[in-house]
Amino acid sequence: RYGWLLFIGYMLSLPRLSFSYLWRADSAELDASFFRVEALQHIAVALGLLQTLLWVSKRKRAFGWGVGILGAALVLAAPLAWRLSTERWLPVGIASYINADSGSTFPLFPWMGFVCAGVLSAYLISDPHAHRRRSHAGLRFLVAGAAFCGVAGLVRDTGINVFGAHN
Repeated sequence: RYGWLLFIGYMLSLPRLSFSYLWRADSAELDASFFRVEALQHIAVALGLLQTLLWVSKRKRAFGWGVGILGAALVLAAPLAWRLSTERWLPVGIASYINADSGSTFPLFPWMGFVCAGVLSAYLISDPHAHRRRSHAGLRFLVAGAAFCGVAGLVRDTGINVFGAHN
C-alpha cells in the first residue's frame, strides 16, 4: 500500500503527463519538480518507517516508546536538519526528505514527528484487548496539551528561539 502511495505521489509531481517529456526535460527542472516531497510521498515513507519499527520492536509497549522517542527526536532535530546543505552530499531524491532546500513541502524533519504523534495518540487511546477506547483519554490529552503549551510559552518568554526566524 505504501508503495502505491509513493508511486502516485511521484506521478502527480511530474511537470507534464508525458513520458517523452521526461527524456527531453532539463535535468535541474525535472529534479526540482519530481523529487520534491509532498503529502503522499511523506505519508508513504513515514508509515513505511513506522511499520518497520513495529516489525522490529515486536512488543506493543516497545513500539509505543519507540514511536514517542522517534517523534520527539524528529521535531527536536528539525532546526539542525534544516540548517544542513544536504544537496551537497546526498542525492536530491534523498536530500529532499531531510529538509526543504530542494523545494519539498513535507520533509521528514519535523513533519514525521506529527505523524508519530498521531500514531502514538491512537496507540494510547485504543485498547486492543477490549476493542474499545480507553476511558478519560481525552482529558489526559487535554492536560498534556496544556502542559506542552505552558512549557512552550515559558521557553518563548525566556527569549530562546531554537527554530530561528520563520514565517
